[in-house]
Amino acid sequence: MASLPLRQWLRYFRRHAKSDSRGGVRVMPRSIYILPTRQGLLLAFMLILMLVGSINYGSNLGYLMTFLLGGIWLNTILHTWRNLLGLTLSPVGAASEFAGQTADFTLRVANASTLGHFGISLKCKKQVGDSVDIPAYEEALLHLPIKTKRRGELALPEIILNTTYPLGLFYAWTYAHLDISCLVYPKPASRGEPPSLPVYSPSDAGDRGVGADDFIGLRNFRPGDSPRHIDWNAHARERGLLSKSGSRGSLTPSPHNTLHAAPHRAFHLEW
Repeated sequence: MASLPLRQWLRYFRRHAKSDSRGGVRVMPRSIYILPTRQGLLLAFMLILMLVGSINYGSNLGYLMTFLLGGIWLNTILHTWRNLLGLTLSPVGAASEFAGQTADFTLRVANASTLGHFGISLKCKKQVGDSVDIPAYEEALLHLPIKTKRRGELALPEIILNTTYPLGLFYAWTYAHLDISCLVYPKPASRGEPPSLPVYSPSDAGDRGVGADDFIGLRNFRPGDSPRHIDWNAHARERGLLSKSGSRGSLTPSPHNTLHAAPHRAFHLEW
């Protein structure tokens, strides 16, 4: 544990939203973190300057404004903290995507209290989700986009449920783990050119190894060769991909007539 980076080491001491029996999580009082925002720090600095000025000049009006704004600043801490308290977050689903696309995870946020919760949003690393208002005894759906990189099963990473309501002076958040994942398919490669099929005409010189009747040797693999004609033994010996050549004895490609295969969609998967 001592050899882990500081960020991973601190994760052992994080408090997360409490899991329930239905696969969701509930935000408890001790799982909420709160810190002042830039606006909150700026207001606190201004209050200190106002207090120093009021003491220096003995201004009663200055005292009044300083303690009035200071009381609002302190009360905002309670309201921002309460705006997250008691929310229940549960998974809904996620659609399958190809590698490189964005997977959309859908989560449900339920409010079982008599008070409304406003400006609730989701975040996961650098991905920012929706922001919703949830009235009393109602629920809302939140969508969180996650960028996919590799094929396979993509589990939803650790998410952050956060808010800055009501005045944006404080930022409250909680960590949550949800058991939800989506399937990421391999990314299709770009469309390739269709292979061309030559037309053979009679010739005494034979087909020079293009046919497949009588084996005459090996040649380099060409797109469109049948898998049955590939020398898999040579491929296993790391000699490359080689195809078996044969001779029909009386056919040669015609230099004036080439038949192109019908257009088709050839997909190659990038693993």
